Amino acid sequence: MLTEEESEILGIMFGDESLSRTERSVQIAITGNKFDDEIYLLRHVRPLFHGVFGLELTSRYRRGENTMDLYRYSKEVALTLQSWGMPIGLKKLENLIPKLAVEGSRSSEACSILMALSTGNMDLMLRSSSRRFPRI
Repeated sequence: MLTEEESEILGIMFGDESLSRTERSVQIAITGNKFDDEIYLLRHVRPLFHGVFGLELTSRYRRGENTMDLYRYSKEVALTLQSWGMPIGLKKLENLIPKLAVEGSRSSEACSILMALSTGNMDLMLRSSSRRFPRI
């Protein structure tokens, strides 16, 4: 089972984030608007990754764009995220299903994932009351 912090990281990664293979590693990148998201990325997401993985994310600001990234290369962390349900490479949003149970006493995991998703540019909706996961 994932902790609340791990669940939040998974939700963040399910949003506008990516895991991209390189020749020898995997790049973990978290992208946001450098005006709207800078404080959230630097003061919340960066310490969250450091606390869970001991990974210090580097910030990068793109010239000519309103975009910033937090990134780091780590095959080990990427494989952990993959084991939680985050694909390495291209992701189809409709196929993203976290590898955790959302019922019972661990529903806080689902709440953490959904809260993190809601900070991104995603729409969530439940198609029926019998579904265990929202359609993204």
